[in-house]
Amino acid sequence: MALLSGIVWILAGLILAVVTLAVSPSEQAPPAGMTAAVGMAGGLVGGFVIKSLANPTLSGFPTGIVGSGMGALIALTIWDLVARPAHRRA
Repeated sequence: MALLSGIVWILAGLILAVVTLAVSPSEQAPPAGMTAAVGMAGGLVGGFVIKSLANPTLSGFPTGIVGSGMGALIALTIWDLVARPAHRRA
């Protein structure tokens, strides 16, 4: 079950990374491979953290998916702030 949860968290992060690439203006879009990797890593970490901290009685609520989405968005935002050139930071 834990392996399946991890795969779902990675896929949720990948989906959010693809959405991020789709809504980013083309001149500001980061490399697709890096965006996918950061989204998947954030999804895995976020899913694990939320699942570890969540109340066990919330078994019917997809806390891992919500956590992986939040983790991916946070990771992608941090990546965008760190990796973008200085002239785009303004």
